[in-house]
Amino acid sequence: MKKILLALIFATGFVFTASAQDMMDDSGGGANSTDIAIYANGGIGYGSAIYGIGVGDNAETSDFYSGNGMGVHLGGMLTWKYLALLGSWQYAGAQDLEDKDGNPSGIDKFNYNVLDLSLGLILAREPGDMGYTLLYGGFRYWGAKIESSFNYDEVGTGWSAGIRDLSTFSFGSAALALQFGLILDSAPIKKINGHDTSLDFKSFGIGFEAGLGVALEDMGLLVMFLYRMDVVASVEDESASGSWRAAGVGNYNLSVTYQFDI
Repeated sequence: MKKILLALIFATGFVFTASAQDMMDDSGGGANSTDIAIYANGGIGYGSAIYGIGVGDNAETSDFYSGNGMGVHLGGMLTWKYLALLGSWQYAGAQDLEDKDGNPSGIDKFNYNVLDLSLGLILAREPGDMGYTLLYGGFRYWGAKIESSFNYDEVGTGWSAGIRDLSTFSFGSAALALQFGLILDSAPIKKINGHDTSLDFKSFGIGFEAGLGVALEDMGLLVMFLYRMDVVASVEDESASGSWRAAGVGNYNLSVTYQFDI
């Protein structure tokens, strides 16, 4: 009986080891070697932020304020075969904003942040290659806040849709990485100074990203110098004078992405 149990233990161990080895051989190793992957992304940078308000297209009845400051972004994505679930958050702040003539505006601080939660299709992936093409769309939230002798903030919610392409060009143990993206959105202002607004707004926004970096595809690691721009404009729907507001950021970021294949 003991010999039978001992033989059974050895046989079970052999089968388990052989099965595990087969799975490793089939996976191919490196990025995109399995059907499921998790991407974690973060970055920090510096750039400019703007805020504008006006009536119609008359320069005398409009004002733009701009300043420089730090920005951060965080993001994540879960993929299964061709499906993707993703989210991203971008924040930028500026101090001592100037008006359109370069004079002090009296605005001490301004910040702008954007949150996107989306579903998408991820295409053009190959084993050992971190590159992909992503089509996505979903929910968008954005907020802008001014701190000065008076405080003012506004919040918008709606939808966004975009495309991103990450291409890699291998040279030995590393690869040159290029990333481009475009996003469109409609997220009208819903709250002003923390309260639901009775005004109806139409909104349109656009964002763009372009980056250059290095990918270590065997490790699933991507380091990239990235420029991100995001602006939104809102117009009062029933305003005879055409009252409008605009906000946005443009930041240069050092971004790091790590891909976990499961």
